[in-house]
Amino acid sequence: YLQAIRNYTTNEISHEIRTVFLRKQTQRREHDQKDSIKDERQQPHPEVILAAGAILTPQLLFNSGIHENGTISEVLGVGKNLMDHPAIPVAFELKPNIAQQSPSIYTLSQQLDKYKDAVSKLRLIQQRKEDAGNDEGVDYQGRRKEKVEAIRTGTFGTAGISAGAFLKSPYADKIQNDGKITSRTTDEETRPDIQLTVFPRVIEPHVVRKEHDNNDCAQNNDNIPSSECRDMSKNYDEMLITVTLLRPEGRHELKFAQKPKRKEKIPEDDAFVRSASSNTGQRNNDEERHSFQMPTIGLVGGGNMDKSYLTPLDLKRLAWGIQQVRGIMKQPPLSDSTGVETYPGTQYLNGFKLKTFIQENYLHNAHWSGTSRMGNLEKDHMAVVDEHLRVRGVENLRIVDASTFPVIPNGNTHSTVCAVASRAVELILGQDS
Repeated sequence: YLQAIRNYTTNEISHEIRTVFLRKQTQRREHDQKDSIKDERQQPHPEVILAAGAILTPQLLFNSGIHENGTISEVLGVGKNLMDHPAIPVAFELKPNIAQQSPSIYTLSQQLDKYKDAVSKLRLIQQRKEDAGNDEGVDYQGRRKEKVEAIRTGTFGTAGISAGAFLKSPYADKIQNDGKITSRTTDEETRPDIQLTVFPRVIEPHVVRKEHDNNDCAQNNDNIPSSECRDMSKNYDEMLITVTLLRPEGRHELKFAQKPKRKEKIPEDDAFVRSASSNTGQRNNDEERHSFQMPTIGLVGGGNMDKSYLTPLDLKRLAWGIQQVRGIMKQPPLSDSTGVETYPGTQYLNGFKLKTFIQENYLHNAHWSGTSRMGNLEKDHMAVVDEHLRVRGVENLRIVDASTFPVIPNGNTHSTVCAVASRAVELILGQDS
């Protein structure tokens, strides 16, 4: 199934969207010309379900002529309202007493051996119990001690994330208009607006990737101080807490890549594409495919996305979250097992310096959503899909992914995507009661 899907290029998907739309328009014209009384609803028409995510779905719509000033349908909101959960990491030194007990992501081979050994011991204990049959003469104390030792399975026996929390900042019910921060008039925004996630080591992938990039940058640029490009991932004896903003005011928007006009050869080592083509028999020209350019992420109205994305209110919320983490880490028993704050560090205590640090060093969370947002098509001119996930001005086309979110969820987006998909199944099957 996946091979068959992989066999379609993104430009062929765009072509299919246009074909379905144009076929429908042609059938309508023929229907009007013949003045047929036959109910057109009895004629089944293919429906395209677009679920490429909040980044690729708008680009596919753009390639299909469905966007602002589009040739198929003018839909103003395509690619706008791009949201994410910006985060800032806070790292602390682990004292030797806890560092020696805590596993490290950088010793995975040893951790895997430890896990396999523990599983083997547990199986042996279970087998001996079954072989013993009755409990007569069993050394219960010895068995319990043996089992306790065996269940120490290490990193692979855990979820990898030890704890988390949701906090409501003093700014959760605030809104910023024309530079002034005021209270909201509804109870809608009384939910938590900060999420904390605790990692026993510096293993959060976005953090590790950015720190590696920064370190490479420092090695290749003598003008950048090494302290500003510090690689946290090389210090094994640290723990990490990420402070995530759940309802940012800041928005991105997509800058669409222009439709490609040339074809490119499939690389010789792209065996997966070749096997998919030969197995499905759906493409005769498997030696060529359309090139596809990815969109870029920018700010509304232009500007540097990494320097001016967060609003002043967003910065206040994240700074407050960092201060809460610092306060928590000063309390025992955490304070007994951790040392100094290593990132951002005590040089960024509060005020302007801390907010500037956040603005320049926040991380994207890959929770992209909102670029084809749902809304009342009559009242909201920026809405892309209606409550049935149908695209404005285009029949037989639905979007089923995070791009349809009007606002970003208060937490990780996966479960909300699943909920949208579940509801979409009901809508597609006509079970919309």
